[in-house]
Amino acid sequence: MKGRLRRGAPRTYNALSRLGLWAPIVTKVPPDQYEVYRKVPEPETTMAWERTDLILQALKRDVEAEGGHFLVVYVPSRMEVRDADWTATQYEYSMDDEEWDRGAVLARLRASAASVSFPLLDLTPALRKVEHGMLGGPYFLLDRHWNAVGHGTAGREVARDLEERGWVPSCLHERRNP
Repeated sequence: MKGRLRRGAPRTYNALSRLGLWAPIVTKVPPDQYEVYRKVPEPETTMAWERTDLILQALKRDVEAEGGHFLVVYVPSRMEVRDADWTATQYEYSMDDEEWDRGAVLARLRASAASVSFPLLDLTPALRKVEHGMLGGPYFLLDRHWNAVGHGTAGREVARDLEERGWVPSCLHERRNP
């Protein structure tokens, strides 16, 4: 129960720690990979995004030169989908809403899509629809990877998007109505 409270309800966890049940959550310095969630990015992060834009531009050019279609699918982290995970991350790393934004990566990727001119499929809304907190969702509880629900949701969303773009023949209807 203690571990679940720490991840799922850090405010409650810390409130109970004040009663002496356990030690409070000790904040740490955010790891480097979280720098992309800063509202005002560090120069290194800005430079990394500029390089990412160049890579995406070259990849798009190469794919289209071979007659293919280029689509970027955004796979959000669990903390971008589950509110409780974002809250737990904020507690663990003392990340306030004034300096940090769990939507910063997606916002920056949308800017890339506009400047490089490629379609972007964001899986966040679909994954949020199947997120039911302690009752389950698209991610493993003790692991930040997708479970079967997450993989199924992502697969259906990608298939739907490709079908809507006319990039693949319709097969979803046939599977639903054999």
